[in-house]
Amino acid sequence: MFGVGCQTKKSSSSSTAPSYLYVSSGVCGSGQGITTFTAATASRVIYRTNVNETDPLRFDGVVVDYNSSTETAANNPGGIVSADDNYFYALVENATSMGARRIDKVPKGLNQTLTKSIYFTDSSANGLGNATAGNILRGIALAADGTIWLGETINLEGVTTGLQRLSAGAAGYALGSAMNVAQCGTTAVAVANINAIAQLPPMGSQTKGKVILANMLNTAAKIVVVNPSTFASGTADCQGGITFVTAVTAVLGPSTTEGGNVGGNTTITAQTTPTALAYVSTGTGTGKLLIGISTSAANTSTNTTNGIVMYDVADSGSYANGSVTFSNPTVLYNNSNVLFGISAMTYDTATNSLYVATSNSQAATVIGYNIEKFTVDLTAKTMTRVTQAGGAPWQYSNAYNKCVNQMMVSN
Repeated sequence: MFGVGCQTKKSSSSSTAPSYLYVSSGVCGSGQGITTFTAATASRVIYRTNVNETDPLRFDGVVVDYNSSTETAANNPGGIVSADDNYFYALVENATSMGARRIDKVPKGLNQTLTKSIYFTDSSANGLGNATAGNILRGIALAADGTIWLGETINLEGVTTGLQRLSAGAAGYALGSAMNVAQCGTTAVAVANINAIAQLPPMGSQTKGKVILANMLNTAAKIVVVNPSTFASGTADCQGGITFVTAVTAVLGPSTTEGGNVGGNTTITAQTTPTALAYVSTGTGTGKLLIGISTSAANTSTNTTNGIVMYDVADSGSYANGSVTFSNPTVLYNNSNVLFGISAMTYDTATNSLYVATSNSQAATVIGYNIEKFTVDLTAKTMTRVTQAGGAPWQYSNAYNKCVNQMMVSN
């Protein structure tokens, strides 16, 4: 661990513009049966590191410190997404002072705690998260038309470029959990715990791509795809999904070490929870969805409960129920000594690299998070771990990455 006093470090030189891994550390989730940090014990910062950094600390500096005396007590970042070359959006969660929930617009640089600006807030009685303490803001995505999607424990919210919240009729400002969960998949359980969000690209004349949510509540463990067009509760707005409530049979990819023999089948145990998402487009209407799965149960010789599973994705382009299909589940990596209690991940298409935030032990209570880096071959379905000397994680657990909820690679 390195100390809080070490705020900045000069990154290794490069002949090209540097690319950074930005990390949001606030309230997070690592799957069924795993206890993570609280809003009071999480790092509550956004920091970055140069992806080509060679120093073992792999730390460039703090971008925003939500522990600052200028912040409302208990503010913590709930997620980040790039806005453009100069700025990113940061989701701010506060379950104590719910009127402090907001979206910040942050310059891409170090030490932006005092220079960031509030992009959107709503402190009304029906504010973000419907002003409900348990409806935690976690995960943010950006549509092609500039609409910002906010993941909440049981809901999805949308904020337009005109700074208007999208209305969902009887569900209020947000999509109700009955639509997000019960209408997608095969098990109708009207409860949810949304932990991750991903954006599909728009098709044809569409201005918004569909939205993918990961529900990590074990009794309703699912991936759901939401129609961004009508934004109203109902079965017609469920575009597709994957259920993990029941066991899933998947193929073991060449890089797997547990759960059975490579090339054979493994069972993703019933109620294994999806905690992290990364979508990679491979063509018009096609792509790969990488899903981080986690529970407190370790992998066995026949079952996989912790690791990365990949699905082929096909989007027909319509906004019809079932227009997005998932097929060919393949476990890419499942060494539970490396990946256990995954909380977030992001994919860098420039280098075909996957960054995964994961517990640094197999304890049911997380004591710290490592960040692991892998190079991925989507065609061969392989993942190769990138380590420091001696097989150490790409970035060790430290004072700044306690409870990573979202990451991005950007300038």
